[in-house]
Amino acid sequence: MKVFSFLLLFLSSSFACHLNSKFQYISLSGPVTMLLQEMNLLNDPSLKAISKFHTISSNKFKRERLAGGLFLSPKVFQNYSEPIVFFDESLELRRTMNSLEVKKLEIQTRNINQWQIHEKVVTELKPYLRACEKNMKEISQSLNKIKTKIQNEEKFKSTFFFYLGELQNRTKPQLVITNDLFVKTLKTNKKLETYPSQMDYVTWSQKISKKFENVIEIGISEGLDYNLIKIADKKFNITGPGSLTPGISQLYFIDKLLSYLKQLDKKE
Repeated sequence: MKVFSFLLLFLSSSFACHLNSKFQYISLSGPVTMLLQEMNLLNDPSLKAISKFHTISSNKFKRERLAGGLFLSPKVFQNYSEPIVFFDESLELRRTMNSLEVKKLEIQTRNINQWQIHEKVVTELKPYLRACEKNMKEISQSLNKIKTKIQNEEKFKSTFFFYLGELQNRTKPQLVITNDLFVKTLKTNKKLETYPSQMDYVTWSQKISKKFENVIEIGISEGLDYNLIKIADKKFNITGPGSLTPGISQLYFIDKLLSYLKQLDKKE
């Protein structure tokens, strides 16, 4: 009976979605880590480390967390056996990675939309996935529903300003998100009016802000859960997992954000 139970456990694990165990993996890429989370692969034994900047709870990932970007020390890779390292498009990080004798896969995140970023991640990750066809199909169906939802959404009546960080009662973050992440997606689909700029982020100007009426200001920050918090009249904070991370988590955040914006738009 014990032999049968072991065999059953072995067969079920063999057919479950998993990473190719011939390799060790490190994800310094937010889009990659968030996709692994959606595929329930954060606990895969071959995933050895992720970036400490990724919004993942300690309950979901209990292994090593590494500093990324300028804080990345080449010495950390000495603890792993020829790891495959995923990292996001970055000149600084590319220089660091090119000096290391590890297999590195850079994820393109600039000048393409969120669906294209997700497709890039899938393309880079797919060779290392085993028995994950069902998972990928379910994710694809879910993202197609979000795309349809965005396309069918009516344009909001209110004007929304989105700030990079949390709003306080009397202060607000210096930067406005004007043409990046979810803002770019909704602007491209002509669903809202927001702070005018062709740049991704700009420092807000009181002179420009005064030109708009019926403005709702929203601070955006990462969080383990989705939350809409009222700070003052027409001032709110919205948090969410991956709210500032490109790729799949950004698309799920847009799905949740649309419901929040509809709620706020109706009150005006």
